[in-house]
This record gives sequence, structure tokens and C-alpha cells, in this order.
Amino acid sequence: IVRGCYIHDSHTGQNFKSRSHFTELWYNWIADSNEGEVGPVDSADTATANSNMGGGSGSVGALAGGAPSAGAALSDDEARDALLATLDRLTAALGVPRLGTLGVSPDAFPALIAESRGSSMRTNPVVLTDTEIEGILAASL
Repeated sequence: IVRGCYIHDSHTGQNFKSRSHFTELWYNWIADSNEGEVGPVDSADTATANSNMGGGSGSVGALAGGAPSAGAALSDDEARDALLATLDRLTAALGVPRLGTLGVSPDAFPALIAESRGSSMRTNPVVLTDTEIEGILAASL
């Protein structure tokens, strides 16, 4: 399991290569290699039942949402839906409060959006627009 890593800038080859029977990549930012980001190695060992290498948002969704039945694979959309459903269940089970219950209202959005451009946003692999951030905040009320 490789989780929460920034794997980057390989000068030769790929940033991540695995020859293992089962590999999980969770919440990693893998970018800017010379010959490709992730390289699963196909062999007799990795072709056996229940062998796989998960990577990218689709595989995280498939892993978090439950493994598909034998021989079946989830499309990227199905994996994304499975991930979102799993996160909704986890949020409910943990009792994570909505922003509105913490006193946040839409009036606070402009200040929150402006303050969201701090150091943690500079390393995001996806740059969000103000409109996208506002949508996330509204959905979290």
C-alpha cells in the first residue's frame, strides 16, 4: 500500500513501478516522470485471480466502494460513484457536521474562498476556480 505520497520527477523510467501480486495506490500525487507515471508489470503472477494494481481516482473508488465481482471491472464513472457513496456513508457514520451547523452561511463564502488560496492549495494537483470552491462550500452547508 502506498498512501499520501508525492512521487515525482523521475529522470529515467517511471515514477512508480510494481511487480507485486497486489498493489494499492491511495491518495497519491504521481507526476512528471520521464516515461510514464505508473507502470504495472504484467506477468504470470499478476494475471492470477485477485491480482491488480489500483491507481488513480477510479481505482481508489473501486477499492473504497468494495471490490467488483470476480472478473468484473468498474468503469471510471462507476468507481467514482462508488467512492462518493462510500464517503457519504463514512461521513454519516462519523457524524461529521455540516458547515451550516458550525455557523457558516453563504455570507461567509467570499472570505472563505479568498482564504482558501493559502499554502495547502498551492500543492493541489487540481486548481479550483472560485466558482468551484463556492459550489463545494454550498454543498457542504
